[in-house]
Amino acid sequence: LVVQEGFQWMATDEEILARTVGQGFTRTGDGHVEQPERLYRAYRVGPDGGAVSCGFRDHALSDLIGFTYAGWSANDAAEDFVRRVVEAGRRFSARSNGAEATVFVILDGENAWEHYEDQGRPFLRALYGRLSSHPDLRTVTMSEACAGATEALPSIFPGSWINGDFYIWIGHPDDHRAWGQLVEARQALENPPEGLDGAALARAREEMLIAEGSDWFW
Repeated sequence: LVVQEGFQWMATDEEILARTVGQGFTRTGDGHVEQPERLYRAYRVGPDGGAVSCGFRDHALSDLIGFTYAGWSANDAAEDFVRRVVEAGRRFSARSNGAEATVFVILDGENAWEHYEDQGRPFLRALYGRLSSHPDLRTVTMSEACAGATEALPSIFPGSWINGDFYIWIGHPDDHRAWGQLVEARQALENPPEGLDGAALARAREEMLIAEGSDWFW
């Protein structure tokens, strides 16, 4: 479905990769992945002729930005983050005959910044300054990061990047009831009464899609 819609890359969490390949990730006491050779690379997901590139985020690094660094000084947070990324690359290189790591850091972009000083500007300026000047690091877009993916995964474990499953979206009785109501609404729209105004029906269908994609279920 992703390929059919024209997407060239997608992204999700390291837990999805772990469940896909049946091998979990462990970390050192200071949070470094002990299997960097599996995590810090892009993959091709899907059958030949219908695959899409996929990056799997470093959960710990992403959550540091999302939930931790807001309580640090901008410079200390940026320094810690860069140090961790450099160490991740070195660990990957040591486990993969000198190859270059691609460290994916991905988070919900709208959530973190309200908790930072000045909406995160001091932190981001400190971080981007260090990233752009560090001799061992190179920032790339997701398209660039995923362009060279060669290792194939025939399929991917179904789940969100919250706990590697869909419980947050479908696990509560209220969620079940709401999905059931959406099914009933969709069935009604698929068999509308005769004479219903076409423009009104189109608006109703658009609202249906908005409801089905809503964060309400979260």
